[in-house]
Amino acid sequence: MKKFAQLLAVAFLFSAQLFFAQQLQESLDWINSKRIEGFNYFSGGLAQDPENRLQVTTDKIRIESKDGTKYTWFDWYTINDMRVNDEVEGKHVLYIVSNYVHEGLPLYIGIHFKTKDLSTRFSNAVEHIAKLKGGKGLIYSNYDTSKANAVIWLKARSIDIFGGDNKLRLDITEDKIRKYYLNSTESTTINWRDVKEIKSELYEANKKYKYIKIIGPTDAAGNLTTINFYIFKGMADEYVKALNSLAYKNGAQLVKEDLF
Repeated sequence: MKKFAQLLAVAFLFSAQLFFAQQLQESLDWINSKRIEGFNYFSGGLAQDPENRLQVTTDKIRIESKDGTKYTWFDWYTINDMRVNDEVEGKHVLYIVSNYVHEGLPLYIGIHFKTKDLSTRFSNAVEHIAKLKGGKGLIYSNYDTSKANAVIWLKARSIDIFGGDNKLRLDITEDKIRKYYLNSTESTTINWRDVKEIKSELYEANKKYKYIKIIGPTDAAGNLTTINFYIFKGMADEYVKALNSLAYKNGAQLVKEDLF
């Protein structure tokens, strides 16, 4: 009886592994059949180019230049964010974002699709593989549930911030936010509890972005501490909500807009 139970357990384990392998291969085959409908693949390290190539294996997703000298890759299980930018007609851009960080930004791969339906289905397939490979799932808009979730959400969206020539970066933790540059020693830090106001407005010079201003405390000399940056318009409103969530959760006393 004991030997039979052991054989049954082995058979069950083998069946489970076979089912997993079949699901994984079916999903990879689907992605490989549809990826030829994507175009202008790009990443943080590769500019949009119709000759860039996308590669998927059981372990990772990778984009590389035509000659293979430039590339971005990450393991499936590290994917924690995906979203589609539909603002340009005929270019439904899917962003696949990893929690791997390089030079202050998460690694990501961008793919253009001609239809929203295909970009959504492709996103679902990538998410399915990420979960099969042990990923913790996508973060979506759960930033208001805890400080930790707000930090994760904001870091994933940091690819939407305009870096400029000096490569602006935001270091966000549960307690504070720091603005710094990879190509400069300049930096500004504000503790969330000291935030007085967070606001945004459309950037008139380039209407694809919004101008975000975080207003902090005033020092003894009367100087106001602020952190300013530009972020892609489609992400700005949710980004401000997530920033406000961290400020409130740290006890910040934000100014009342309707006080006067």
